Parts: sequence; structure tokens; C-alpha cells
Amino acid sequence: MSSYIVDMAPHNLAEKSYHKIAEELIIILEGNVHLLLKEEEISLAAGDYLFIPPSTPHGFRTEEASVKLLSVLTPKVDKDNDFYFWHDKGEF
Repeated sequence: MSSYIVDMAPHNLAEKSYHKIAEELIIILEGNVHLLLKEEEISLAAGDYLFIPPSTPHGFRTEEASVKLLSVLTPKVDKDNDFYFWHDKGEF
């Protein structure tokens, strides 16, 4: 298992990515964020959480305020292990 605190600045877009093996739990600690899950956009606020199954493309977009979230992945994931970018140039 691995976990990361992610701080996102206002007006930020995190490129869509996915994990072939790992499951991911996203917990919003502070702020509001728009999560693109496959082709559906979901708005999440502090206290909300979302489970992301393996091989599911997902990305994040912030608005006027910064966002802090906790990402928990199992099995363990790091930038060199089971982390892939979607490279879809379409609209968020």
C-alpha cells in the first residue's frame, strides 16, 4: 500500500492517468475538486471520497481555491511502478 498527500494550486489541471494493477481511494481533505472518471465529471468537496478501480482513467481540475487530497493505492504504486498517463488531448 502507498499513500500520498497531494496539494493542487487553484486553476490546476492534473493530466489523466491510470493504474493497471492498483486500486485507488481518493479522500478530499480541503477544498473542492472536479474529478474526471472515465468520461464522467464528478464534483467532490472536503470530506468526500471516491474509489477508483484498476485501469480506470482519471484526472483532476481545480477552480478558484487550492485542494488537498489523500490518495491511497494498493498494491504499492510509485511514479516508476503502475502509473500511466492517458495522453488524451480532449476537453476535460
